[in-house]
Amino acid sequence: MRTDVMRMNRKSWIRPDPDRSGPASEAGLGNFVFPRHEQKKRKMFAPEKKDTLRDTYTEEFFLEHQEYLPAYRYLAKLILSAFDACAVESVCDVGCGHGFLVECLRQEGISQSFGLDGSSSAEFLWNDTSHRGAYSVADLTSAEAVDALPPVDIVCSFETGEHLPKDAADTYIRTLTHHGPAAIFFSAATPFQNLGENPTHINEQQCGFWITAFARWGYELHVPATVALRNRMFSDFEVFRNAWWYPKNLLVFVPNGKRRKGIRLLMDENGPVETPLWFPPGMETDPVSNLMFERDFYEYLYIVCRHAKVSS
Repeated sequence: MRTDVMRMNRKSWIRPDPDRSGPASEAGLGNFVFPRHEQKKRKMFAPEKKDTLRDTYTEEFFLEHQEYLPAYRYLAKLILSAFDACAVESVCDVGCGHGFLVECLRQEGISQSFGLDGSSSAEFLWNDTSHRGAYSVADLTSAEAVDALPPVDIVCSFETGEHLPKDAADTYIRTLTHHGPAAIFFSAATPFQNLGENPTHINEQQCGFWITAFARWGYELHVPATVALRNRMFSDFEVFRNAWWYPKNLLVFVPNGKRRKGIRLLMDENGPVETPLWFPPGMETDPVSNLMFERDFYEYLYIVCRHAKVSS
């Protein structure tokens, strides 16, 4: 495991912008912005709007993700480890792409594992005919997507929200929460996560945006579970060195107190006390990546500290 810890440089802190408002501000997290020269660079890479999801998310797009299979195996075990034994019987991965997480969950004994994606190109990789009925395609920007989502104990949606238009974000979260799952494991790319060079990222947001969106549908961030699971992932450098966005962005949501169901999230009593933060290989010297990581970690630490203050 890599032991070097990310160094914080005060001169490169992201500056809060008091003149901006939005969901992140409403959540009390603030809106952090890049320096003006980086904002200009970001505009240079503004994505062109595609006519269909199939045009944007081709078979080649999904094939590029095969190298992340070890991370999906880890995620499947991690998700199930957060609950009492045998408490989880069904899971749906929204934005499942190639279906790796669904396959890994089945290997862990969750036979009722399903996948839902917004692009028909993903079907190219669903070549296991015995489980093919577990996958479906639906327009994740449409309110009708809820009809394709089966009622399950757990919903997962990793690195999907950034691929959907901002004006569809509320519909997307409504779909995830529609059947009242006991927990939702979620992550989405933050601004400049791909250095502005990925045209499929059309709605990169800080986590405050999503926390506010989930709150509108009766779900709140489970801070202890989020911290525990991020700590575990950051402690496995070899697994996530090429899939670093999962430990950086993971958020665990549960129904608010009035709606909470019986599945109990376990506390990570044996996990690491401190989070071993690290930069992905090759990104340590990139100034924009430094800004992005520091901004995201500061926002995350703010959430954790605010939770600790409220709980004390």
